[in-house]
Amino acid sequence: MHILSDVFLNKDLSGETSFQYHYGMDLHNRIRKGRQLAQDSVRDSVDESRLRHEPKSKLKHFVPGNEVLVLLPTSDNKLVLSYKGPYKVVEKRTSVVYLVDLGDRKCTFHVNLLRNISVALTLLLLVITWLELTTHALVRHLLVRHHFVIRLYFLSVRLVQLSLP
Repeated sequence: MHILSDVFLNKDLSGETSFQYHYGMDLHNRIRKGRQLAQDSVRDSVDESRLRHEPKSKLKHFVPGNEVLVLLPTSDNKLVLSYKGPYKVVEKRTSVVYLVDLGDRKCTFHVNLLRNISVALTLLLLVITWLELTTHALVRHLLVRHHFVIRLYFLSVRLVQLSLP
């Protein structure tokens, strides 16, 4: 530290003190250049990554009250995921995190786990769920006897599959 004060006060530096000062300044400059090279390298790799991934991704926006499907584990296996819902978006926490009302609890989800759902698709999902869960004899009789009900069911399942990428 006293070497720097001698330099700033224009005192005459001896040979060894001058060497230490120049070595310290050279080391400082090399560290600064290395740090700048590392920052440039990180900036270049981020730009490269954006060019590679951004054209494939779509930015999604939801507003409170929107109905969404949520990618959740199935009841049989935690490793198998499927879209369940519809659930209502309660609030937007950040640009990519939303609070969703799951009925019995409210959870936060990343936007990549959410899919927008239209009103028509909501009604279709309710019909499918009702048809899958019902055990009423009259409904089973209709499913067996009337082909149009069966066709409607399979058509609705196909529409749901097509609407979910």
